[in-house]
Amino acid sequence: MNRREALQNVTLLIGGAVSLTTASVILNGCKPSNEGKEVAGAAGKPFSLSADHSKILDELTEIIIPKTDTPGAIEAGVGPFIALLLADCYTKEQQDHFVKGFDLVGQEAKKLGGDLFSLDAAKKIDLMKSLKELAKAEREEAKAKQVDPESGIEKQDAKAKKVPVPFFDLLRELTVFGYFSSEIGAKSNLNYVSVPGRYDACITITPDTKAYAL
Repeated sequence: MNRREALQNVTLLIGGAVSLTTASVILNGCKPSNEGKEVAGAAGKPFSLSADHSKILDELTEIIIPKTDTPGAIEAGVGPFIALLLADCYTKEQQDHFVKGFDLVGQEAKKLGGDLFSLDAAKKIDLMKSLKELAKAEREEAKAKQVDPESGIEKQDAKAKKVPVPFFDLLRELTVFGYFSSEIGAKSNLNYVSVPGRYDACITITPDTKAYAL
């Protein structure tokens, strides 16, 4: 797979930027963890992914951002980064919901003729498309439950009740955030300036111009 094909697949899978919900959690919900120790989740209980789930997570992030002429998500350490964010920044409800997503991965992979690791590149993309559609259906179902079927008005308790983010949506957003905020992602895919210089109000933009690392 070349870089152009990889970017096309990323565009297809991510659809847009990191949602306001995810950005809010990252900026406001994180707690410091103890290096080398099992981290306590936002619910106050220890949370960690199993070895099998960690391998699956690594593979999924690499499908979203594969290695081409630049490093992929695995090399940037996106999987462990997501696991750390889940432990430090998310509620137990969201953590459990995300872990259940690995069952969906297995089920959808089986429909395509194997497990995640036995599928070829094309079928892995098909798998991600299926997960994307399941996430869309989950969002629509959750939205429907928040609206009174007779009046069409949002239920009073709908805003207070937080619905877990679908597995694929959270995976997609945290993969993109994790990769482009990593040193590898910033230096290999963005215009990285370690010591910003003068401000140029008007610069020439070409198809090869990279976005600036923040």
